[in-house]
This record gives sequence, structure tokens and C-alpha cells, in this order.
Amino acid sequence: MTGGTIVTDASDSTTKLADQDLGAPEESRIRRPVADRFEAFALPALLVLAALFFTVYGPTSNTFLTTANIQVLLGGQAVVALVALALLVPLCANEWDLS
Repeated sequence: MTGGTIVTDASDSTTKLADQDLGAPEESRIRRPVADRFEAFALPALLVLAALFFTVYGPTSNTFLTTANIQVLLGGQAVVALVALALLVPLCANEWDLS
């Protein structure tokens, strides 16, 4: 709600939105500092840098980017990926059943 303030009338308990400027994006999303944009891409960039390092680094360059190593890396993360996908639906729906 950009520019919208909620006005409550105490006499009849009605609530209405006073400036209906809901179509405009928030100013904080338009002018985000560079640090916020960097923070959003820091983890994928670090992953790419780590992969490049182990590809170029002498003792690991012969074994890092092999098919067998990639299969082991992806196979080891299969359970974690399935749990993450299973938790994605309740997170998006905001439905938690802890009973």
C-alpha cells in the first residue's frame, strides 16, 4: 500500500483506505541500494566462484568436473532437495499443521 493510510472513524467503526494509490510500486523497491541487490545474488555468485576455483585449482582440476563427481554431488543432495520441495507448498500456502 503505497501512499495509502487507513482511516478509522470512531463514531461508526468504519475503516476505509484514504489515498488509493495502490498501483504504484513501493519506492523502496525502485531505489534499492546496491548492497541489497548484491545480497540477493551473493549465494549463487559464491557457488559459481567455488566451482570455478575447484575447476582451476591444480590438485582438483582433473577430478572436479567429471561426470562421476557431478553425479555424486547431485545424488547426495537428492534427499535435501525433496524435503525442500515438500516444504515449499506449506510455506507458500501459509498452512502449518503441527498436530
